[in-house]
Amino acid sequence: MNKKKVAIIFTGGTISMTVDEKVEMFNLLTKLGFKEIEIGFPSASQIEFDFLRTLVNNNLIPDDVVVQVLTQARPHLIKRTFEALEGVKKAVVHIYNSTSILQRDVVFNMSKEEIKNTFSLIMSFGRLNEPMF
Repeated sequence: MNKKKVAIIFTGGTISMTVDEKVEMFNLLTKLGFKEIEIGFPSASQIEFDFLRTLVNNNLIPDDVVVQVLTQARPHLIKRTFEALEGVKKAVVHIYNSTSILQRDVVFNMSKEEIKNTFSLIMSFGRLNEPMF
């Protein structure tokens, strides 16, 4: 049985890490043999964005490692995420959409139908591999 090691680098909350600390953790995880590493939410903050760019710019992601990132299904956040991923050889992008009424009404300021249409458009981008921006 081929077991994969998957790691998650802590990205926020009450304890935050600097870019250097995140790089140190990433390097440790790769030395331990992890092949899929969730590295965060690069569109959420400048530190998250800079962390991913540091990994790319310093060629720290081994060829056999897949990085994973998270982003909300909002066009400007997806765009920022893909800007951070530029140059990454292999990545998984988790795109999610909040389903709470409060999120829909207050954050997105959209109807349920508008949310569905926006999410459908965003998901078709991934399937069609066509530029969305």
